[in-house]
Amino acid sequence: MIVSRPLYEKFLYKIVRETNDKDEAFKVGLVSDSESSSFDAVLNNNDWLIKSFDQDQFTKPEHVNALFTKVQESLDREQVWSISLDKKCRILGINLVAIGTASQCLVHPKFVYKLPLLQNAEAVILVHNHPSGDPTPSTDDYRLTLKIENAGKALGIVLFDHVVLGANHEFSSIMADPKYSKLLRDTTI
Repeated sequence: MIVSRPLYEKFLYKIVRETNDKDEAFKVGLVSDSESSSFDAVLNNNDWLIKSFDQDQFTKPEHVNALFTKVQESLDREQVWSISLDKKCRILGINLVAIGTASQCLVHPKFVYKLPLLQNAEAVILVHNHPSGDPTPSTDDYRLTLKIENAGKALGIVLFDHVVLGANHEFSSIMADPKYSKLLRDTTI
């Protein structure tokens, strides 16, 4: 069965958030063998996610790092995720936006904001990993952040942060990076 990426993301979110049923995901063709490690990591992390952050504000890059620690450990390719937040910075949902190669991932704003729009999110946190283990943002990471932030402004959704995950629980926050502030002023890198 071939399932479109947006439909897959909708069902992945639903299965992870509501049913935790990996077998059902395989049965209906939503998760392939190559995607099972990411799916397992999300499922294994889900109970902690729900209990820890449903009632708390999710406002710091440290929260993102803690949330994605188990997911990050199993990834050999770049993956981009969006976290939808309500006006009190509580998690509404987590969306797998794109899966790339070992060194890059193509991301379009419409896929970043699709689920947050449907969830009436007030803010989004963009998250991606660097399989190399170095969480230092690349020039492309800064440009992507600016592109996603500008698209969010047009939609009325705040890009709260863009967190880059590395090895050994290391991470960086692009929005807190002085290089990003310079990009906003100069619009060139």
